[in-house]
This record gives sequence, structure tokens and C-alpha cells, in this order.
Amino acid sequence: MKLNSKGDSKLGCILSVLVLAAAIWCAYKIIPPYYNATSFFDEVESKVREAANNRRMEKDLEKNIYLLADRYEQPSAAENPRETMHVNVAIGGQSIAVDIKYKLHIDLGVYEFDWPQDRRITSQRLRF
Repeated sequence: MKLNSKGDSKLGCILSVLVLAAAIWCAYKIIPPYYNATSFFDEVESKVREAANNRRMEKDLEKNIYLLADRYEQPSAAENPRETMHVNVAIGGQSIAVDIKYKLHIDLGVYEFDWPQDRRITSQRLRF
């Protein structure tokens, strides 16, 4: 392998820097919405666990989920949250199940895509 002593740049080095820059840009655009979605689902799981043992909270669970979505900048923060995020709360005798479905829009500047978020969170009531 012959080294270029004139200081000329090589095409491979330029391409490597461009690929690295593109990867950093994608991470910059994808990681914050992903982190917010993960934090949102963790908080919803906590609320569902709390509501499973507090009957007064069951009534407000769906409203609380929409408020959490607004706090974590999920798609329900749009004009009409019930069209962008679908929340289904099913309360059974000994458990609560919450289904949440929405699409997380990611814009990379040159490419846009919708990342589907579909989770089911369940919690059992404590038995005394």
C-alpha cells in the first residue's frame, strides 16, 4: 500500500466522514422521539398499575393517558388527539388492560417515515 505524501485527500476518507455524519444526523433525529415514547409508556404503565388498585382512578385513566401523551410530546398533542392516538381501556374483574396505538412521525429532512407504536399494558388488582 502506497501512502500519498502530497496531502491529497482520498475518496474513501471523504465517504467515511459523510457516512459518519449521516449516522449522527439520523441518531439526532430518531433518539429523542424514541426516548420520549419509551418514557411515555413507562409512565402509562405506572398509571395503569396505580389505577388497578384505586377504583376512583379507573374513570380518569384514559384522560390521564392523553395528558401524559401531551407531556411527552406524543402525537396526541395535535389538534384532535382522539384521531391521532387510539386508547382503549378495558376494565375486568381482576385486571385492567390498556391498548395504545399511534404512529410516531420521524422527519430526517430527506426522508420521512411513520414508526408504529402499538402497546398493550395490563395490571392485576392486588388481592387482600
